[in-house]
Amino acid sequence: MLTMIRRSLNERDPLEFLLLASSLLAALGPRRHPLERTPGARTPQLSASEFCDTFIHTNLPEASAMLAAFAQMGDDEMLRARARREFAQRSHTLPGWLRQLDGAKASRASIMSHILGDGDNVVVEVTLPSGQLFSLVIYVDHNMGTVVKDGFAVPLSLDELSIEMTTRLADPDTVMSELSLADARQHIDEAIEAGAMIYPPLESDSWPSCRPLAEWIVRLLPLGGAGYVRPQWDDRAIASLTRQFFASPYGADVASVEPRDMLESILWFARDYGPGDPLCWSSVAVEILLVDWIPRKIIAPVDYLALAPQVLRAFVRFAHAHRGIRQSLTTETLEAIDR
Repeated sequence: MLTMIRRSLNERDPLEFLLLASSLLAALGPRRHPLERTPGARTPQLSASEFCDTFIHTNLPEASAMLAAFAQMGDDEMLRARARREFAQRSHTLPGWLRQLDGAKASRASIMSHILGDGDNVVVEVTLPSGQLFSLVIYVDHNMGTVVKDGFAVPLSLDELSIEMTTRLADPDTVMSELSLADARQHIDEAIEAGAMIYPPLESDSWPSCRPLAEWIVRLLPLGGAGYVRPQWDDRAIASLTRQFFASPYGADVASVEPRDMLESILWFARDYGPGDPLCWSSVAVEILLVDWIPRKIIAPVDYLALAPQVLRAFVRFAHAHRGIRQSLTTETLEAIDR
């Protein structure tokens, strides 16, 4: 462990050490879902608080470095206060940016969104007292309930990351726009909280190992922002949209009673689940509807359920034309329905 810490401190990029500390805290203090707690199960032998004690009782530079990180990234204020109090008494030679870690500031934020609304990348740029920059990227998935699906940090400024992401994607339907720091806090906070209720927990190569780092950065952001705002479609708006569809050429072949009932169910899904916009349909959204939602939510004869793809194809064409979605995206969604 000491060798790993020493090696990461010797890296030119501070993020190497910060991510190591974050992964340790995430492993020691996992937020276990209630469904994972089985009767008689043993609790972990070492908690984050107990691990912090080992560094408090170890008078080495590597231990002092980890206390500096725990003072910022600890899961609770008591752990952070203990680490902060002990670190203040240490005199080991450490990188300047680490000694001044409490002076880190969130500089700017942005959000990268796709026109079909499957999810957003919320990006926050952090400036260390040494002037070094890094960016936190949190992917918020709306199809799964506006939850954090992935998160990572890179040693790039927001401008550098924006160029990297837009160049790599080369997608005219993805837009990166400025986001206030307060709004960024609310977006990430809500998504982390909602994600904690997903079972089984969502995991990637970098999430939730960078969650403590992300939550530290969130605490640097101001309060009072607005989170994700779902599109508002009341019953009157849905009824109006239904009339427009069946009055259009797209709805002419599915205007009988049973297809109308099926469309009602499709619009129920579109309004109340996922991103909440009945006029935006991605390949992911139709897969969730056809493979998961309809089989779970609708109890009906096979002949009736078999209407779903036909009605959905017609409505996707109508919705995308209404919204002005590019034809290639409409084709991609229709192909997903066929699969």
